[in-house]
Amino acid sequence: MDNKKCNIIKDLLPSYTDGLITKETEEFVKKHLEECDSCKKIYNNMKNLNLKEETKSNKKIIDFTKKFRRKYNFLKIIVILILFFFIISFIKNAIIITSLVKKADNTLNADNYHLTYYIYDIDTIQKIDYYVINNRYLAKQMTMDKENGKTLGIMTEVYDGETCDIYYENFAELENPKDKKIVLKNVESFIPKYGYQSDIRNEGIIDFVINCAFSDIDTVKCNGRETYRFKNLFRHSSNIMETFIDKDTGLTVRNIGDWIMVGDKEYNKMIEGYIEFNTVTENDLRVQDSDDYTVQN
Repeated sequence: MDNKKCNIIKDLLPSYTDGLITKETEEFVKKHLEECDSCKKIYNNMKNLNLKEETKSNKKIIDFTKKFRRKYNFLKIIVILILFFFIISFIKNAIIITSLVKKADNTLNADNYHLTYYIYDIDTIQKIDYYVINNRYLAKQMTMDKENGKTLGIMTEVYDGETCDIYYENFAELENPKDKKIVLKNVESFIPKYGYQSDIRNEGIIDFVINCAFSDIDTVKCNGRETYRFKNLFRHSSNIMETFIDKDTGLTVRNIGDWIMVGDKEYNKMIEGYIEFNTVTENDLRVQDSDDYTVQN
């Protein structure tokens, strides 16, 4: 046996085993292995060792793949469950909001009702009464001092089905002399017809989607009424912490705004509303002492 040749073959075996030599060299090694049992034995051992290492490496890859798949499948199930509950919650909120808006519209289109709501501000309380018969109404807004209950001003709207007249008594915004009473004929309405029920209305499809997706809605009693309580309502024009909507009428029973600082005072604006049906008479649509008011052009 040519030891020199065997030494050359041994040096070439690792490359031969890994297929990293030229075709001519490969033929040279192959021919030698057919003739030399010693080198062939070394080659077989080397090949078996590589096979074991490859098998071990493949096993690690397979084990890692199995673990990854198990974790991936678990995360996939979690994501699917989250999406499922999110979709269920979204649909439930969408049905509640849509239903309440429709009920509010039906309520405010009723033939006969008396609606009262209070707006509690930092220093004042506004009481607003809406007396409605068919398509006619009298709306009265009274502003009072929160501390002593003194009336600061009164604005009364009367709508006869065609025109609206507004009666002002001691109304500061008009810079009236004290106790002066004036009436503006055939003007636009100012007092909102319970506009605060619009807190669950949306200014567009994006607002609707946001509120359906993120509003927290549960059922509670408020002022003796069964209500839906809304939290996290998204509104462009108001900061509402909680809104309580009557399940039957779709109108707001209570609104609680965020706490804010005005000077050295901290307060949160609150609104409460009440409604009763079929109690309004023609007398409720008349302004008391209407002859005492001066027409202002």
